[in-house]
Amino acid sequence: ALAQYEHHLMLHYSELMRAKLGLAVWEEEDPALFRELFRLLAAHKVDYHLFLRQLGELTAQGDWPARLLALLPDPAV
Repeated sequence: ALAQYEHHLMLHYSELMRAKLGLAVWEEEDPALFRELFRLLAAHKVDYHLFLRQLGELTAQGDWPARLLALLPDPAV
């Protein structure tokens, strides 16, 4: 029963993460993408909640909100 729960939990988690990241369809690489995203956020000490909230401010034109950019590390460093 626990193995089935874990499977359903991961499916639900994947659906939630795709929605937060604006991904319309499931891709086989999604779990690796989620792991790498959170690894990078942790490595650069970026607040997950603020990052995901600000990510939702992206426009269809691809404009990056200043508040989102302010959370990210300076690529020149």
